[in-house]
Parts: sequence; structure tokens; C-alpha cells
Amino acid sequence: MTGFSLGNLFDAQRSVEYCYPWLDIYQGMQELSMLDAIYDQALEEEDNEVRNEYFKWVKRKQYSLLSAIEQSKQYAVANDMYWLEPEH
Repeated sequence: MTGFSLGNLFDAQRSVEYCYPWLDIYQGMQELSMLDAIYDQALEEEDNEVRNEYFKWVKRKQYSLLSAIEQSKQYAVANDMYWLEPEH
């Protein structure tokens, strides 16, 4: 929240461009947390075949999310810190 408040002191477009990948990482982490809940629910599944399908699905989704989070991280750390650059 502080980032958005301080971001208002600077060029809005540059602030949004800087914050977007960090928000994407946050959202990805939230989604990973939801997958943990699905995994926990799958543990209670009595049918082994269905349980294994849940596990495979969760694993694929986790891999996909982790890949997206990593890409966002790469972009975020490479992004110029708008507050250190002079306004144009």
C-alpha cells in the first residue's frame, strides 16, 4: 500500500509499470496458496485414481504458476526504479 501512496508522487505510468510485476508475483503466490488447499482436499479423496488425477493437476498448475512468477520476478528486478530517475 505504501508503494502506491508514494508512487503517486511520481509519474503515474512509470509507477504502474514498476508495480505491475510485483503485483503479479503477489497474485501468483495467492494462487499457489489456493492450490495447497486443493492438494489438502485431494488427500481426503478415497479413490486412488481420482486422488492421483488431482495431484497431477495440482503439480501442473504449480509448475505453470512458478514459471510465471519467475518470469515476473526477472522482469521486476530488471525494471528501473522510477523514483531514482529524474522526471522527463
